[in-house]
Amino acid sequence: MPVGDTLKIRGDALRVIEKHAQQFPDEEVCGLLAGKGGVVELALRTLNAAENPETEYEIDPKELFAAMRAIRASGAALMGIYHSHPNGGGEPSARDIAEAYYPDLAYVIATVNEARGGPAKVRAFSIRDGAAREFGIEIAGGAPSGAAGPGSSKQRR
Repeated sequence: MPVGDTLKIRGDALRVIEKHAQQFPDEEVCGLLAGKGGVVELALRTLNAAENPETEYEIDPKELFAAMRAIRASGAALMGIYHSHPNGGGEPSARDIAEAYYPDLAYVIATVNEARGGPAKVRAFSIRDGAAREFGIEIAGGAPSGAAGPGSSKQRR
């Protein structure tokens, strides 16, 4: 959960989100964010199991369980969920808002530059009671986290 009006995230975790979105610019990618002490330390890539990954995301249940085990094993706490919007803005869609079942988590959305291959833009939101509120992102220091996620040697969406 963000502290105040800011999501604190380590730079390496933010880069995992950006690279994930850049790797699959025509599909929504997704993953979990975890950390300690109010700082996101891990971005765990997961497979998008949605029927239409071009316009929606759904974390594969097996991936979700594996990611949650990895979070618990690291002593971290679940702090957020990320996904990308390949076609559209970086604001939560009506579907994102309707399916935001965890009001205490941060929802992070990455968009890829229209030129494809350009830098990804990442925004953070609180979504509760049917409304989204954007808050700032602050890069926190720290040692590399190895934030690729469970099974990271495989190609991941």
